[in-house]
Amino acid sequence: MGVRDNPKASASRRSCKVDPAGNAPLIIIDSTRPYAMSRRSALSPWFTKPASDPNCIRHLFLRRSCQKCPTGIPSLLSTTPYSEALHKCRAQGEKVLAGRHFFGGSCLMIDQKSPGPRNSQTNLGYTRLLQMILDAKLQRGVVLNERRLASLVGVSRTPLRVAIGRLLSDGLLIRSPSGVMTLDGIDLQRFAEILALRRILEVDAAVLAAGRADESRIRGAEAALEAASSRNPLSGYEAWQADESFHHFIDEMAGNRFATSLMADFRLLSHALSGGELGRRIERAHSEHKAILSAVRNGGPQAARKAMDEHLAAERDTVMDAVFGR
Repeated sequence: MGVRDNPKASASRRSCKVDPAGNAPLIIIDSTRPYAMSRRSALSPWFTKPASDPNCIRHLFLRRSCQKCPTGIPSLLSTTPYSEALHKCRAQGEKVLAGRHFFGGSCLMIDQKSPGPRNSQTNLGYTRLLQMILDAKLQRGVVLNERRLASLVGVSRTPLRVAIGRLLSDGLLIRSPSGVMTLDGIDLQRFAEILALRRILEVDAAVLAAGRADESRIRGAEAALEAASSRNPLSGYEAWQADESFHHFIDEMAGNRFATSLMADFRLLSHALSGGELGRRIERAHSEHKAILSAVRNGGPQAARKAMDEHLAAERDTVMDAVFGR
């Protein structure tokens, strides 16, 4: 159960000390698990690991794109109330260990070591439904029956409902006022708006990344690109994973954590709304990604801007021509 930052918490359940390294206060849960959070940045995505406890849980759950955190509430924004964030975590079956307010928002610590069976089933249901959507296995506009979906994805209806809630929140499914649920249709205006936002955010991310080029990380991204290229053809879901892996690398190198999560949401929507076209052009995307990496490696902000802008414009034109007959 979550332990909120409040003075009434029992000393046997929670206490605060100062980290010997001077970094932060330690939060003790059940007198056995110390956690430290850096005072330098309340929005840091990692808890500092105290040297005295090599087994402590050290992941602060802030953004869905973190590989250690397979389920996700939206990124912790300064406007997210504590109660709302706590409700979303619990709805997803997450075990909340601690939480507190920051800058009018909230910060939650999630137990990632021992997710319960409900959490695992929810993850499984969400992943399989997402695969079906991106692989075009679900027909758009057709009413989705909960019982049939549970049978298709192989989970019970309770965790399936939580997984469906996440897909509704992601904007991939829609539910009418009467409760009828369908896969969202392909909408020209919506797709164009999402791509326009991606160009604003991701072009700037490429420029920032070019100023922070790290050769070892770039070589790692190149190796991942080569591995993805060797696996062609990819399914729609696999193509989204490969595309997301590359863009996530650029976003992280740019250094804006909030934009990283926001852009991941937009990319998922673009793939879902593209009718599979972004997946089908993944081989061409790999070549464009290599050009972006080359520009980032050479530290040329304008070259990086041009390469990313051309890549996103090509994605837009491909989908517009193939799906909307523009």
